[in-house]
Amino acid sequence: MLLPAQLPVEIVSTVITFLPLQSLHALRRLNHEWRFWFDANQSHIYQHAAFIHGFIPTTETLLEDAVNANKQLLTNAKIDNWRSFCQLRFSLEASWAGLGDISLTTLLMDHSDVHRLKIDEDIGIIITTHRDGGINVRDLGTDEVLWALPRTYVRRYAHCEYEKGFLIWDRDNQKEVWRLASQYEASPAPIDQLQQLVSFTINRYMPTSKGHFKPWAVIETPASGFAFRFVYPTLVVVGMDDAWLYDVLSCELVQVISDIQAVSGGQMLGAIRYVELSAQYVLICGSYQLRIFDRFSGALLHAISSSRVNMMKQGIILHGRQDLRNEGVAAVAPLVGGHAGHSAVDYSEDFAAVHVDTDGKSVVAMLSSSRLLVIRDIEELIQGEKEFEDLAMQVVFSCPEHEAKLRLPYRGVYLAVEHGRVGVITTFGIFILTLDATRHRLVDPDVFVQCDDRLSNLPFPYIQPCRLLPFSDWAPLNATSCLQMTQRKMIFSYSRYYVPRGTEGNARAVGREPEPEIVVGYNDEGEEVSIPTDRIATLIEQPNSVTMSNEDSMRELSSLQGLMNGAARTCYTRLSNEDMTRRRRQVVTD
Repeated sequence: MLLPAQLPVEIVSTVITFLPLQSLHALRRLNHEWRFWFDANQSHIYQHAAFIHGFIPTTETLLEDAVNANKQLLTNAKIDNWRSFCQLRFSLEASWAGLGDISLTTLLMDHSDVHRLKIDEDIGIIITTHRDGGINVRDLGTDEVLWALPRTYVRRYAHCEYEKGFLIWDRDNQKEVWRLASQYEASPAPIDQLQQLVSFTINRYMPTSKGHFKPWAVIETPASGFAFRFVYPTLVVVGMDDAWLYDVLSCELVQVISDIQAVSGGQMLGAIRYVELSAQYVLICGSYQLRIFDRFSGALLHAISSSRVNMMKQGIILHGRQDLRNEGVAAVAPLVGGHAGHSAVDYSEDFAAVHVDTDGKSVVAMLSSSRLLVIRDIEELIQGEKEFEDLAMQVVFSCPEHEAKLRLPYRGVYLAVEHGRVGVITTFGIFILTLDATRHRLVDPDVFVQCDDRLSNLPFPYIQPCRLLPFSDWAPLNATSCLQMTQRKMIFSYSRYYVPRGTEGNARAVGREPEPEIVVGYNDEGEEVSIPTDRIATLIEQPNSVTMSNEDSMRELSSLQGLMNGAARTCYTRLSNEDMTRRRRQVVTD
C-alpha cells in the first residue's frame, strides 16, 4: 500500500483533485498517514472537490463567495472551511435523492382548510388561501399571523400565485395584484376603491410587519379565465380560446395568443387544465393535448397528444410497494426502477399538469393516471434538432398491491418541478425524482446503469427516484390540494386525520445541521406529535448508508408505527371521505 510520503507531492495533489467526496472519505480513513496528509492539505483538496461536484463555478472561487452564493441552502450553518462546506452541500443533495435523512415539522395553522400555499424563504413567510375563503400570511419561523384578508373578501378555493413580492389571486373575471409593503413603489394602475378600503381596514388592526401587502392593481381580462400562472414579471391568463399575457410591473397587456383551441393533428386542445411559462414559451395543458406557443409571436410551435405518450417505447417503471410505510417512521426510500417498453394498454388519459424546470429546458407533464412525460430539452424539440422520441420518456408509477387492495385506480394529484427535481403526489404515495443523480456526483454513472443497459439510452439515464414515507393513505392523498418545492423544502397539504403520529422530529447527521423539515400535525387532543429517535446518518462519511443507534428506541418506534397504521384504518371505516378531507394540515419537507 502506497503512502503519501512515498509519492511526489505534485502527483498526489493532482490525482486527489479528480476524486469525488465519497472516494476522498475512503482514502482519508485508510490510515493515520493519509489522514494527516488530508488535514495538512484540506483547503486545496475540498475546494477542488466542491468544483467537481458542481457546488462552485471555478476552482478560483473563494470560500466566502461560495457561502454567500449558497446562503439560502446553508441557513444557520457555521462554515469556516471547505470541508464543512462540501459536507453540508452534499448532505442536502443526497437527502433529496433518498440517500440521507429528512425531518418532519408542523406549522401551526389556525385554519386547517388550506387550499393553496406559497412560500418565500428569503423573507421568511408562508402564504395560504383556504377552502372557506380568505388569505393568511404567516411567519415561516414562528408561525405567527403577520397579515390576513377576510373570507368575505377573498373567495372560497381561491388560487394564488406569488413571486418576488407580488401576490396574485382570482376574483371573478379579474386578477387582484398586491405587493409587499417593504418593496412597494407607486403603482401605474388606476386606484381600485375596494382594494384601498380593505387595505386601510386591515392595516388598522395589524401592525406593520415583513408580511404586509399593499394594493397594486386589478387586472381585468376580456373573458373568463380557466387557468393563470405568474412568472415574474409576466402573468398569463388562459380563457376558452385565447391566452393573455400581462406585464405586472406596468399592468399592461403585452401579448394575446388567439385560437388556442384550433385543430392540430386532428385534435383540439380540450378542457384547460394548466398553463406554464418559460423565458421563450407558453405551455398550455389541455385534456387532449399539450401545446407549446411562442410567447412573443403567439405561434403554435408544437402539440403533443396524450395518446402519443401511451405509444412511447422508452421510459421507466417505478415499483412502489404499499407496505413501505411500515419500514420506517419518516424517511425517503429509494425505489426500484426498470425499463418500460411499449404498452398495449389503452389508458385513455388526459393531461393534468405541466411544469418547466428552473433551467428552462426540461419539461415534465403529468397525466391523469399519474404517469409522467419528461422531455429533456424543449429547445431541441422546437428547433427540430432531435425527434420527440429521442428527447422524451415516460415514468410509470406501479403499485399492483395498492390497486388490488383498495380497488381504486391510480390518479395523479399534484406535480411540482424545481432545480432538477420532480415532486409527484399520487393516490398511493409521494415521490421525488432527481432527474440527473450524476449532476452533483451523487452516484457513479457506470455503476448506475449496470442493472439494465437499456437505461443508458434514455433521455434521463441517471434519474434517481425515491418515495416519502410514511404518507400512503388513499383518502388524504387524493384530497391534497397543493404541493410546492424549494431548494430545501417540500410543502404540501394533508388531512389532519391521517397525519402519521410519531413522525415529528429532526433527523440529525453527524457534523452537520439538521436536515430541512417536513411538517405533519397535532393530534385530535391538540397535543404536539413528538417521539424521540436517535436515527442518524453520516452522509459525507457514508453517503449510501444509514447508521442506527438506540435499538430499543427504534423497536419501540416500529411497534408504535404499526399501531398508528391500525388506528388510521379504523378511522377510515368510521368516517366518510368528505369528513376525512374536511380539515387539512400543511406539511413541509426540507
